[in-house]
Amino acid sequence: PTPVTNLKRVSTPYIPFGDNNDFPQTIATLSRESATLGSILSSKGDFAAGDGYECKNNANVEQWLKKVNKDQNIIDCIEPIFIDFYLSGNGYMRVCRPINSTVLGEYSISHIPQHKLRLSKELNSYYYQDDWTQRTQNGVPVGQFPDFTPCGVEGIYEESIIHIKDYVPAFDYYGLPTYMGAVQYAKLEYLIGMYNNNQFDNQMLPSGVLELVTSGMQEDDAKRFIKSVKDKYVGVEKGNNGKILVIEKDGSENKASFTPISQEQEGSFKELKQISTETIITACQWFPSLAGIATEGKLGSNQQIAQEFEIAVRHVAKLQNKFIQQLYKVVRLTNSGEFEFKFINRKPGNISKLTERVSDAQIGMFNGLLTASIAEIDPTKKRAITNAFVILFGFSENEAQSMIYGTNIISNQ
Repeated sequence: PTPVTNLKRVSTPYIPFGDNNDFPQTIATLSRESATLGSILSSKGDFAAGDGYECKNNANVEQWLKKVNKDQNIIDCIEPIFIDFYLSGNGYMRVCRPINSTVLGEYSISHIPQHKLRLSKELNSYYYQDDWTQRTQNGVPVGQFPDFTPCGVEGIYEESIIHIKDYVPAFDYYGLPTYMGAVQYAKLEYLIGMYNNNQFDNQMLPSGVLELVTSGMQEDDAKRFIKSVKDKYVGVEKGNNGKILVIEKDGSENKASFTPISQEQEGSFKELKQISTETIITACQWFPSLAGIATEGKLGSNQQIAQEFEIAVRHVAKLQNKFIQQLYKVVRLTNSGEFEFKFINRKPGNISKLTERVSDAQIGMFNGLLTASIAEIDPTKKRAITNAFVILFGFSENEAQSMIYGTNIISNQ
């Protein structure tokens, strides 16, 4: 999207987001079309929400967090906010409270999808609309929420918006996702899937070139005919790849001709698909293993998994802290007093279990495989067993030897 740099040139009461005010809708659609992007965004939001939370030193706040609105606890509320943040660079939280109330139990917070809000031109409120693509012409949005402030407004309730975003150079009013440089690759991943799917839908028939003689037609009729054929037979997203290409032929020949084009049948653009996937993962600053994406030829050691989780925890902590700061602002408007809040971040659940399995594996090796004494084991087998523990469990060579044999018995072999 092109950044808005001069509010005087904005003709609507809200600041558009995207050249046609449709950027939030566009990337929401893209996240559903790109399997890799959608998986990563869901994984990051889920990971940032963690395995729960801890609230200390305030039973009143702890009780409120269990039901921050009529349907949700605090984790249920914030996970979609986090997903929106990673999707678009913007997360929105609605705060609803009676005017001047200091009773926390009368407050509620909830999530509003990022594609439904636009910042007002005055920078002090947000406009709400279910589908902004239907409002681009008349510019009259429906619904308006003030920016969150400690002071009340006229009426019984104040419904205000807390906007969570990161700083982006040249974008003063909205955030942007980290994967902006890979948007085209996410689109490409979708198109590759569509292309290969269309090959099946079109019975995997070879494409061909159909040459039509239009010299006997009027010029306008010929153009309309060619356009109608192209609309029907050209375009990946229309399901038309794998069909035919129609071209106009002028000349003395008075018959049409068809030239088939052979195609490979095992699927197309596999290398490009891999490049797209890798680029999306890199741009999202995430790990394939945490998004459930298999990486060919990489099993991943215990140590590697632990390191990836540690980096991921540091990555999501930035967003978690942003939310905690806003949560403190809301609660401190009440008479609830001070409290401590923190997320319970997830851990690689197989770490402790893996240690137990290593112990079982050690016993199994001795009882089932290593019937001979240590001294009688072939050095080559010793090395192979040690290497297996190094690769599969992330131990150093000395650690693996110690766990398997109880001592470093093959260091000189």
